[in-house]
Amino acid sequence: MSVPLFTDEVDILLPPESWEMSLFSVVKIFTWDVWLALFVSLLVNSFVLSVIGEIQNKYLHQQSNNKFFNNVWVIIRIILRQDNDLKSLTAQKAFIWIIWMFSSMVISSVFGGVLLTSLVVRKARQINSVEDLAASSLQPILEAHSSTYGRFKRSIKDLVT
Repeated sequence: MSVPLFTDEVDILLPPESWEMSLFSVVKIFTWDVWLALFVSLLVNSFVLSVIGEIQNKYLHQQSNNKFFNNVWVIIRIILRQDNDLKSLTAQKAFIWIIWMFSSMVISSVFGGVLLTSLVVRKARQINSVEDLAASSLQPILEAHSSTYGRFKRSIKDLVT
């Protein structure tokens, strides 16, 4: 019997919604430690693949330029689930493509998270002090058919205006 018999989530006052987008807010999806770990793991994987490629080239006698950037390109394409075609790219083009793919992945994740949050999560309504209660940024809100709806039913026109 831990479930309450009656819950009424009526909040009469709530602050108006304010959402701001700063210039680097797409970076805030992860902490700096996570970004550093992603970058280090990318470099370590590329270095290991370059060493493996050198060892294979000694025994198979194949020559290729920009092995490190090709390995970075392969890893990024595998992470983003793209096809694994090794196209002949210069280092500058590969670097631009890598930055673009990472930024598009982060932007789409941020947009998906913001959209899901605005649709599903209920807004926080907190009054922590008398100053918050008297603040002009708070607006009266009355939910229809709640326990306090009957008390204010006759004066709803005053609340709406």
